[in-house]
Amino acid sequence: MKAVLSLVVVGMLIAGATAQPAAAARLKVHRASEGAVRAELRYHKLPGGHYWERGRFRIWNRGRLVVKRRIAFGAVTFGHRPIAVRQLDGTGKPEVLLDEFSGGNGCCWTHWIYSGKRRIRAPWLGPPAIRDGDGDGKPEFHGTEPSWLLWGSRSEGRSPVKVWTYSARAVNDVTRSFPAEVEADQAEHYAAYQSAVAEGSGSGARNALASYVADGYTLGKGDEAMAVLQTAVDAGELEDPVSDISTAEYLDTLNRKLRERGYST
Repeated sequence: MKAVLSLVVVGMLIAGATAQPAAAARLKVHRASEGAVRAELRYHKLPGGHYWERGRFRIWNRGRLVVKRRIAFGAVTFGHRPIAVRQLDGTGKPEVLLDEFSGGNGCCWTHWIYSGKRRIRAPWLGPPAIRDGDGDGKPEFHGTEPSWLLWGSRSEGRSPVKVWTYSARAVNDVTRSFPAEVEADQAEHYAAYQSAVAEGSGSGARNALASYVADGYTLGKGDEAMAVLQTAVDAGELEDPVSDISTAEYLDTLNRKLRERGYST
């Protein structure tokens, strides 16, 4: 009997010894800091993907804990850090950025900018690039229009470029201040439109020209961009036999979206 109990105890010790390293391997910690501000996100990674559970997010200022949040579930995309500490507005303490992802195909991002205890929700969908494009010492967020249109499959989707800055605890659209970036983006959409026409993809051409036109309005050349669109319509290049949306309905939807998002009046 004693021998059996000894074997049981040994087995439990071995099981516990192997379980602890496995649990430790699942624990992931992301840290970021600048000056006196530091942030940390801890979570337990779920097997077989980028999803995680039991997250804990914290911010310290000069060693004092100022934010403490529990996040039940989330995900981290490959190669992307979910937290950052950056001086965004050029004054005061650095801000903390937190990207939350609750799962889903092409959706479900929530982006927070913390200034001390206060936070605001940022408007972008996917994490934008953060860089100082104009050399003023304050970085911008370089991304794409978060609420745009889609015809056909998601792989054919395209969105016009967007640039934002952060100041006075608010996010501001400054895309018009970066015309070279918008021109480059518009050229990419036009090239995509030409490729879609060559491949006989009406939905691909629709998506590309929709973003092309939006960029045109941002540049103050909306009429010129609409003329390119009308030429494509007249040539029948936007007809899509696999869609139940006619070219006329496409144009109506695009014009409505351009007004809703402030591109046109």
